[in-house]
Amino acid sequence: MKFNCFIVLGVLCLLTHNFIYSQTKEIDSLKMALTQAQADTNKVNLLNAISQKLVKMGYYKNVLQYGKEALVLADRLGYKQGKAYASQAIGYAYFNQPNYSEGIKHVYAALKIFEALDNKKEIAVSLQLMGTISSDLGDYATALNRLFKALEIRKELDEKPAMAQTYNTIGGLYSQQGKYAEAFQQHFEALKICLNPEYNGPDWGLPFTYESIGKLYEKMGDNEYSKGNIKDASNKYDSALKKHLTALLIWNKIDRIDAIADIYVSIGNIYIKLKKTATGRDYLSKALQLALNLEARDIARNAYLGLSELDNMERNYKGAYEHYQLYILYRDSIVNNEIIGKMEGYKMQYEVEKKEDQIKLLSTENKLKSTLAQKESQQKKIIYAGMGAILLAGGYGFYHILKRKKLQTKQAVLNERLRISSELHDEVGATLSGIAMYSHLTKEQLKTGQTAEIEKSLNVMQQSSAQMVDKLSDIVWLINPDQDSLEKLVERLEAYARDMAAIKNIQVSVSVPEKIEDINLPVENRRNIYLFCKEAINNAVKYSNASALELTVKQVNGLLEFTVTDNGKGFDAVMVRRGNGLENMQKRANEIGAKLLLQSKENEGASVSLQCKVS
Repeated sequence: MKFNCFIVLGVLCLLTHNFIYSQTKEIDSLKMALTQAQADTNKVNLLNAISQKLVKMGYYKNVLQYGKEALVLADRLGYKQGKAYASQAIGYAYFNQPNYSEGIKHVYAALKIFEALDNKKEIAVSLQLMGTISSDLGDYATALNRLFKALEIRKELDEKPAMAQTYNTIGGLYSQQGKYAEAFQQHFEALKICLNPEYNGPDWGLPFTYESIGKLYEKMGDNEYSKGNIKDASNKYDSALKKHLTALLIWNKIDRIDAIADIYVSIGNIYIKLKKTATGRDYLSKALQLALNLEARDIARNAYLGLSELDNMERNYKGAYEHYQLYILYRDSIVNNEIIGKMEGYKMQYEVEKKEDQIKLLSTENKLKSTLAQKESQQKKIIYAGMGAILLAGGYGFYHILKRKKLQTKQAVLNERLRISSELHDEVGATLSGIAMYSHLTKEQLKTGQTAEIEKSLNVMQQSSAQMVDKLSDIVWLINPDQDSLEKLVERLEAYARDMAAIKNIQVSVSVPEKIEDINLPVENRRNIYLFCKEAINNAVKYSNASALELTVKQVNGLLEFTVTDNGKGFDAVMVRRGNGLENMQKRANEIGAKLLLQSKENEGASVSLQCKVS
């Protein structure tokens, strides 16, 4: 069996080498022609041709380079067809990174141009891609609507290869919804087209179809396994593996690197499900290497998850933990990239609108000067016209100031979402992963009767869970708009101080003048003040050996001052400042432009204060 595998891999390497050489020669030829091209529509077509070749090879970063150059030149020349093809290639590249917001934006732009040109073939291509993006975003209703529209156009044009592509995509959607009979029907319609001797479609049509059927078999195997039908599940996995290996032979032949990396993950996971873990690990490792080279984060994410589950099966909990952490990192980076992509989209839209406004105002100014020069005798009318223009320009400017503020508000909301996402990942993700790993460790300890070690593991999980609940409570409270008053902030700090101090029998007192209790605080200020005071209280309870602790809030020279004071052993303030003890509190102060004050002497207690602006 191993010998056969080596033979297959050797053949694949030869095929891959030949195809890479062929593709590279074609691209080099196009690049050579590009160096001689003038800045005209021919150059746009050359750039788009290179982009399409690179799309087929999965080199999406290079697609963006040539596609964007084509888009700029086509836009300058007013070359609509070239602009549409460039937008389509850029959208495809963004989709495969994945950056869905930019992907859908560019494909939609291509669709609108193709509709204006009545290019039905490319309308169907754009609808197909938009349907695929909607599917990946989980919007199955919209995805199916777009895909059936694409299929209808392709049937009208009798484009059988393109019909096969759409059949496969629809089949994948039905599979995700558990509609296996409908999925098989769609995939086999595609297979009939691809196996027809007269098939003249793209070379990736057949391997994509085999891979789609393989994924459907695997999903059916998972369904049988969940019901406890192990034998039926194994049969489905065997069928899935055969389809995937057939697809892999063809993918290697046509050198679709991205597809090879993706199918390696699928094959690796199936081998693992069939208990052939060594072979599964080999495929997942090769998938990961290719994905990292291509910067395909979604494939890398899936490879890390597979390796984590495999390590767990082999009781390598350290490896499982490390791979799972990397899976979380890549998973969150994809989500955050989508948020950042939307923010960049808003920014781009604002920049475009700003340039359009400048052009309109400049045009108005030039027309006004021309009118003044030509009609000096009609000064009164010109003055009225000028006043009207000023009022219109002022109204126009005021409208766009409001619009800009609205956009800035949207960006602020997106920034806050991104911060919360990052905080949830940092504060909660690692804790949950740790609990999961310790739960696996506890199972093994139970089998060997390690009572003392079991107790330690359970204590760690209990402490981690309590910390996570506390952190989640803080995150939820801090973003609640109902808690934005100074009074609510002090109430929560007082409750925290009393809970902490009760452990060491420390008396707590709070002093807040009534006239400043109704002050409302911006969410960022409230967050940093709360975390600053919380850390000060925590340090005082843990290290001061005090019998009393006081939280004071007051106004000093127009500033709001929060002070945590204790009557404990104190410390050398100069020595503390040289260390890292106050680093977090100083960071909180810096983030809201506040001032940190520290007073203490040994055996005379300590006082830590934060002075900040009221709003």
